[in-house]
Amino acid sequence: MPDPATRQGGRGLKLQQKAEELYLELAGPIQRIPRSHRYRAAADLEAQLRELIDRIIEAASSGQPSKVYRLYEQVRKVEWRLAMLARQGLIRPQVAGRLSRPPAEDDDRDRGGTFYELKAMVGAWRERVKQRG
Repeated sequence: MPDPATRQGGRGLKLQQKAEELYLELAGPIQRIPRSHRYRAAADLEAQLRELIDRIIEAASSGQPSKVYRLYEQVRKVEWRLAMLARQGLIRPQVAGRLSRPPAEDDDRDRGGTFYELKAMVGAWRERVKQRG
């Protein structure tokens, strides 16, 4: 049975906003990737981010566990691609670190980086689906 909050777009809308925010935050660093790598690495990261948004919409509209699991796997793919680009020096490691940083322990208002928040929200959603069976 689909989650009623999901069907109404509550969780899905928040996730979609975070994913779009992540996409916008990465737009500048993607544009700074050298042209020789842009069509291979940058195009792949952009495609992964667009696919992430599509998966969020699918999971939120259907509420099916399989869609939530696919969304979780897509988040992991984006995480891997971002780490590889930072490791190769195509995106500054500071950018990847800023997006993936956990919240500060001494500041209750700090929620962490955009990608960290997105991963936490999708992970919590996956765990709720997993517990339901």
